[in-house]
Amino acid sequence: MCKWTPIEITKLEFQLGNAEHHKVTRMQLPLVEALALTVHKSQGATYQSVAFHIPKKYLKCNMLYVGCSRATSAQGLQLDHFPAKPPKPSLKVEHEMSRLRTQSCALNPRFSRIMKDNKPLSCMSHNIRSLKKYEDHINADNVLLQSQLMFFQETGSKSTDTYNIKNHIECCRIDSIHANGKSGSICFVGESIQNKEITSNSTLIQDKKTQTHLEAIEVFFENITYIGIYSSPKFPVQKLWDFIEQVASTQTKVVFIGDFNTNFNKPPKQLVQILKQFNYKVLVDNITTDYGTSIDNAISNFEIAALVYESLISDHRPILLMDKETCSEIEKNDETADDQIVKVVENNLIKSKVSIANRDILVKSTKVRNNNNFDDIEFFQVDSGTVKVIETKTKSTEVFNNVNFDDIEFIHVDSCTIMVPENCNRSSNILLEPSDNITTSRVIPKIKNPIGIISSGICGFTNIDNVSCYANSVIQVLFHCESLAN
Repeated sequence: MCKWTPIEITKLEFQLGNAEHHKVTRMQLPLVEALALTVHKSQGATYQSVAFHIPKKYLKCNMLYVGCSRATSAQGLQLDHFPAKPPKPSLKVEHEMSRLRTQSCALNPRFSRIMKDNKPLSCMSHNIRSLKKYEDHINADNVLLQSQLMFFQETGSKSTDTYNIKNHIECCRIDSIHANGKSGSICFVGESIQNKEITSNSTLIQDKKTQTHLEAIEVFFENITYIGIYSSPKFPVQKLWDFIEQVASTQTKVVFIGDFNTNFNKPPKQLVQILKQFNYKVLVDNITTDYGTSIDNAISNFEIAALVYESLISDHRPILLMDKETCSEIEKNDETADDQIVKVVENNLIKSKVSIANRDILVKSTKVRNNNNFDDIEFFQVDSGTVKVIETKTKSTEVFNNVNFDDIEFIHVDSCTIMVPENCNRSSNILLEPSDNITTSRVIPKIKNPIGIISSGICGFTNIDNVSCYANSVIQVLFHCESLAN
């Protein structure tokens, strides 16, 4: 029996313009054009309203997930029915998800050392693009809040603006001189040094010819001068380095940090000369913007270290200043997700336990050992468990019953062992050994009970379980990594 949903005509009356006696009445059926897509076609799309027809047969867990996750909310998802017994997830995926939840796969943030040991940062600098807009983001970042001094550039600050940075007070500021907000600098002092003797002042240098300017906030405490720099684009380079040279010649311990708008990947000659003259060092050699440049940097004439932090709110990345010991500990414990994946794979690699005999008469091919390239090597099939490598160069398709080995992906174990994934329907693990009966060939007998081979096997990035995608291949490789060997 069919189920019908009644659709009633809706009536809407509204006034036309300012005339009260002019009214319009609209009558219509409340129907909206809809799209009909298969689950596969809908992958990657997002809709506010989704009606999902769940098939009663041949329903897979991944199809159920993709179909239900197209809606932006549960209120926007409608199901014609839900199976009494939902499909179970793949055992391989379930195993991999369980492994990812273990402590060995836990990710350690790069800068967690600062928070764990409660180590203060000497200074930080960030071209934030708008301090008023992103003030809450700064207060939520516990790493940045560890800084004793916080310099911000392009704050867009006005004289009436006030800021409340957690555990910091405003020390010095330069309000924005442009209406577009691309100017303004400010410095905050942490509560850990508020009771110490601190002096600060600001400098604003304008170039009328280019209509550009230079902002500098100088803070002096504990015999060190910290100068937060912001040089607007196209500000005369010579004036910038003249200012740096003037400060460097009068102060003993100085740190310049901020947005120089000069790419330190290709430093100008004036900068190189000043650095050599006053024995200054460039502390950052990494990319500091989303455009592949290094215009944010820090230079100093005493021993101190700097690291580039991450930012989700600006196209510039913050720079953190710290002592050498803290920097070494961070870099020592520095670990990315890729590093951990590599370690998991390396720990699960099983070395070949096949004995290497008569090594001097093994098949010697630089392409086999170095490039794992078997395209120009001829395989001759003797029986179901043995193949021969012929020393003469002929095409594999011309050998035995037109058996073609060109489409087989071989896994190179070591100089005398190669492996063939079992799902290729070809001869399995093979060992290169000499033969007493054949003088121009090397007999390759099949290894019994190979170690670390899973019945399903893998064949590189191939179609497995009727799914062909990069993500599935990566998961399969990680899951089957115990079948690989050095």
